[in-house]
Amino acid sequence: MGFFKLPRGSTSSILALSNEEAALYYDTEKKSLVLDDGASKKTLPDGLHYEFHANLSSTGSYDNVNIVFDDVQIASPHYNPNTGVYTVPVSGLYWFNASVIRNAGFNNSGLSPFISRNGNYVVGNYAAYNEQETPGSDHYLQVGFSTIIAANQGDAISVHNAGNPELLGSTAEPRTFFQGYKI
Repeated sequence: MGFFKLPRGSTSSILALSNEEAALYYDTEKKSLVLDDGASKKTLPDGLHYEFHANLSSTGSYDNVNIVFDDVQIASPHYNPNTGVYTVPVSGLYWFNASVIRNAGFNNSGLSPFISRNGNYVVGNYAAYNEQETPGSDHYLQVGFSTIIAANQGDAISVHNAGNPELLGSTAEPRTFFQGYKI
């Protein structure tokens, strides 16, 4: 997944998101998102179906496991709030987003969650702990990441946490979430 610039003067925006499977960009002339998978172009949100959105409801430690986003905001029979796993119902392109926040003062370490497919790393992000911070003080780290996956029916998509940070969850101020769209 990466960003690339489109030439000035094109009908598309100057910034887009892409990976080996597809490109997502904003068409300034049509004022809409466009997904180009090489074979066809879909204008979003017309081609976008919100599958699920779930938040982490309470603060807890997740040591090298799936993060269980249990506060479901947009329900899907394919998202399991007990395991944090979305099971792909129909093969196709899916767009997944996640945001994770933690108090780095918990154990003075960084934050490195990632989206996985069938237990394998797809995309993630890392925020480093600042050694200048006072241990035990409130020092928050937040990472967000997104990916487009050409998924197969039955694929298990989840957000995995590498390491052992205490992740912040809340129903009042949800900042740690996982969401998916069928494109």
